[in-house]
Amino acid sequence: MKASYQDFINECWSNHDKESNLVANNLISNLDLIETTEQIPGYVSLVTHTFGGHLGKWSEAIELLKNICELKAFKNNQAVYRGLATMSYCLDDENEFNKYVELSTQEGRNVKIYAVAATELIGQGDFMKATMAFNKALAHAPENMEKDNPCASAIAISGNNLACELEEKPNRSDSEVELMLIAAKAARKYWEIAGGWTEVERAEYRLAMSYLQANDPFSALEHARLCESICKENNANPFESFFAYEALTKVNRALCKEFKSKVKPEFQSYCAIP
Repeated sequence: MKASYQDFINECWSNHDKESNLVANNLISNLDLIETTEQIPGYVSLVTHTFGGHLGKWSEAIELLKNICELKAFKNNQAVYRGLATMSYCLDDENEFNKYVELSTQEGRNVKIYAVAATELIGQGDFMKATMAFNKALAHAPENMEKDNPCASAIAISGNNLACELEEKPNRSDSEVELMLIAAKAARKYWEIAGGWTEVERAEYRLAMSYLQANDPFSALEHARLCESICKENNANPFESFFAYEALTKVNRALCKEFKSKVKPEFQSYCAIP
């Protein structure tokens, strides 16, 4: 018996990072599970993220998304057009990109297209192009977003992903450090609009970690304390509180090293850092 649409989607999300090729093949062979227009956006997200960010198979993603256009449930679905524009941008196909941007008429489409492109490009390690895409997303963002504006969550997610990837990148250039902080700050700003206190608290954690990787432990401490404060104000569960105090532990350890380096040589032996 074939799985239901939602069971299939859930299983794909569970396995897409560990078994990307298998999930990609399953996405190709299970288009018949899409029966309604409302099911299409979830499928498109899986296609762009699995074929894009995990595999870098931009052309294959475009082919599959075009196949979705042939389904009875398609009905000019905007998510498909955005997905096609996003994958075309990543592929450097300017003509196809412009074509699908034109077909995507939803407000804020450029923000979402560029933000998702930045996320998928960073998954493939293309930091230069991801930077360009993320900056374009920010440039297209309206000044005063309402809380339910999906552009806010698109930028917040992309900013968080960019910052995470850059924190883990060895030998960051000055421009990559700058991008890491811009991304983390954008994630914090737009989660304030799109999310609740949990998202804001996690964005403060991200800022603390990014500043720590940027060798600015004093700024990192400010955001680690804000992360802790938000947890206290909202009676956070142990999971959220753990990361608040993990941030404080890492930052304070870095500060200990900072001050130890300035201690006179004869007193260095007293400054043991656990």
